[in-house]
Amino acid sequence: MKIDDQRFVTTDLYTKPTDKHMYDNFKSNHLYSVKKAIPYGLGVRLKRICSKEEDYSSHRQQLKKKLRKRWYCGQFVENQL
Repeated sequence: MKIDDQRFVTTDLYTKPTDKHMYDNFKSNHLYSVKKAIPYGLGVRLKRICSKEEDYSSHRQQLKKKLRKRWYCGQFVENQL
């Protein structure tokens, strides 16, 4: 939480430096509904926490990259976000 130049309180996502972002692999044997819920839930979390649109956009792109490393299809992630 920060106070910007115009004295508004702004919030941004914080992750610990030790966070590995080890989301469930898309190729795992979880139900399809679980695989859909992961990017959706993370996207909702980002939208709630980031008060500035540019912060949200940059974190959203980082999230997409992290999910791609876990074998999530780009279009699938985009649809859920």
